[in-house]
Amino acid sequence: MERICCVCGTARTTTHNRLFLLSLRQALTADRHWNGSGFNAPPEQGLRTYALIYASWAASQPFFRSIAEPVEDHVEQHWLPHYQRHDPRDLIAMLDTWLAHDVAAAGDLAASLGRITARTAVVAGSHDLYFPLEDLAAEADAIPGAELHVIPSELGHRAGNPHSSPAEQRQLSRIVETLLQQPSHV
Repeated sequence: MERICCVCGTARTTTHNRLFLLSLRQALTADRHWNGSGFNAPPEQGLRTYALIYASWAASQPFFRSIAEPVEDHVEQHWLPHYQRHDPRDLIAMLDTWLAHDVAAAGDLAASLGRITARTAVVAGSHDLYFPLEDLAAEADAIPGAELHVIPSELGHRAGNPHSSPAEQRQLSRIVETLLQQPSHV
């Protein structure tokens, strides 16, 4: 690999993320329609709970202070439809993938990161509750030559993505463009 751009993510699922992910998994599998391996009807209550939990962590406290509508209405209108479009088994598979994520395969993470020779940009969202700046800064410090970038954003984990402001999207694009223009290895 010649270049890595890690946007709002860590190299290993943290203990705190594990707790978050287990709560989401529990929201779906506690639904009365869960039969142990799938669903015998759409898990509407499970998806509502899933959307509430996910929204509470994906965006920041300042973001939720800024919305005019009641938070329950906001989640119902802006978050729930996204999850209702997915097969709930796919949501569980995505959670299980995130739960298992570990580039060091349970080994020494700092040593694994220290062996990276690819040019690396680590991008943090200033208010990301999943992947706090201090976690990403520590991982960037462990990767030789890695550059840490911070996107100031009240959108939390969604910093720089298509739901963010054009300025945030341009900042992320500039980070990627700069990375691609640099020599591939440190």
